[in-house]
Amino acid sequence: MRSPLPRLVSRVVAVVVVALAFLATARRSDAQPADTPPSPAAPGREEARALFETGLAHFDRGEWSAALADFMRSRAIFPTRTAGLNAAVCLRKEGRFDEALEVLEDVLRTFPDLDRQERAFAEKEMTDLRAAVGAIDPVGSEPGATLVIDGRARGTFPPGTPLRVPAGARVVRIYKEGFAPYERRVDVAGRQVVTLDARLTPLLTGGRLVVAEAGGATLDVLIDDVVVGKTPWEATLAVGRHTVSLRGAGDLGTQPADATVAKDDVTRLTLSAEALDASMRVIPTPAGALVSIDGVIVGHGVWEGRLRSGAHRLEVAADGFLPRTREAVLVKGERSSVSVELERDVSSGAFRAQNPGRLFVEADVGVGFGLAFGGDIRAACTDSCSAQVPVAASVVLRGGYRFSSRIMLGIDVGYMAMSAGTSARKTELTPRGLAADTGTTDDALYMRGIRVGPSAGYRFGEHFPFVTVRLGAGAFIGSAGDNRTGTFTTKSGAPFDVDVSESSRAVYLYAAPEARIGGLIASRLEASVGIELMFLAALERPAWTDAQAVVALPASQGGDGLATFGRQTMAGAFLVTAAPTVGLQYAF
Repeated sequence: MRSPLPRLVSRVVAVVVVALAFLATARRSDAQPADTPPSPAAPGREEARALFETGLAHFDRGEWSAALADFMRSRAIFPTRTAGLNAAVCLRKEGRFDEALEVLEDVLRTFPDLDRQERAFAEKEMTDLRAAVGAIDPVGSEPGATLVIDGRARGTFPPGTPLRVPAGARVVRIYKEGFAPYERRVDVAGRQVVTLDARLTPLLTGGRLVVAEAGGATLDVLIDDVVVGKTPWEATLAVGRHTVSLRGAGDLGTQPADATVAKDDVTRLTLSAEALDASMRVIPTPAGALVSIDGVIVGHGVWEGRLRSGAHRLEVAADGFLPRTREAVLVKGERSSVSVELERDVSSGAFRAQNPGRLFVEADVGVGFGLAFGGDIRAACTDSCSAQVPVAASVVLRGGYRFSSRIMLGIDVGYMAMSAGTSARKTELTPRGLAADTGTTDDALYMRGIRVGPSAGYRFGEHFPFVTVRLGAGAFIGSAGDNRTGTFTTKSGAPFDVDVSESSRAVYLYAAPEARIGGLIASRLEASVGIELMFLAALERPAWTDAQAVVALPASQGGDGLATFGRQTMAGAFLVTAAPTVGLQYAF
């Protein structure tokens, strides 16, 4: 969805300003000398208006690629400020920050009379975009060599000024006849200028490639996505496989075709031009991945070109990644943008070389609640008695090794505490040799101790967010207790208060599955959040055993003497907790 400012520019201003812009030629003609004939109506302005309106419809549906195509065609026929502003927004949505910046600069040059709101919008966008744009400065190449970055022709060498590009990984190609083609992936940061040693190597061996159009038409010849001449065309190329296509006026052209050049041999290729009524932009991740369309390799990195409408098979592959095939259905007259992201092949040598195993330490802290606590004391909490929701807190320190295959093994040492009290529980206190006294008690139950055991996990993804699933298991060794207070009545009717505590050893086996999501906050330091479940099975259940006696009032004061509560378990045979956690991990 567009922000309010772009929406205002492209809707309210578009409707008014574009109409005024289309009439601007007539208004300016009124200011011409009287003896000069009025300028004719601008040719194509109605077509430009129609394209602008269809662009707005695509824009409102978030179809940035289709909207961009309409706005750019509208600008080419009859430039308007609003078509330029909206085209810049579309380019930014597609991550083509350098092109968006170029369009905004052109709008400010072409329309110096932008109103205050339009100018403020354009200048703010330009400020934001400059932070996301770097530049590549190729040096040492051959004069006249063709420069191509991410499939977009950027003129010839030398370029005069560094070539602006979006921040990120870019693929640079340089071509000149008689030299081996140059191709390199370059990582560029925002506001950074990367100097690239782009010297070409003379082509000492090769073969001839002859390209013609079946009907004898004269069209541009593209070899490996670089325009090299017009049909009929021939030249010496490096031995190996090349991609060839023809491009003419309008939609005329050919889909990419393979041509294999043999050493000291001549390869002839005749292609039939046709109307290619759709276009597509393919954006692979990683940036230098090899892209194939309908079985024909079209190059590394971003590819853009015209194709027939209908279904096409895309194949993307890169070292260290699992190849991916998908189908793209192109609509006649529309431009599509297709992003293909590859998944890492953790079994490949390339992945292991780029992602070596590392030792790590981790600390996680969590506060959650008990899903099951059990025990006789809570089971006896009925009627007017209320049982508190069990609360759990834990701290876990983990040390281990993270393999290049994304498998993680570790040893966990931690501390856990739980509380699960009851209020106004009806119970009995039994004096020795007498019938029980009745009363109510408040029980402050707790359990705390250490946990220790191994854990194993697996990490998904390499960029934010990382997702980790893990399972820990081991032993929990600690103690449980009950701080009990209440009021009872003796046989003679005298009330008396009770305040006594009991504790007991607690030993459980545990299993702790968890899932975490996180990302790097500094070099090798990762922050994450997650949720951990703990399932505990008792080896030794804690119980109230009357190790401490309750002293009632002496008989001389109407009391019943010494009394006890009897044996009661303080926790169940099976406990379950759930806790959201936050953590930090450092890899060495």
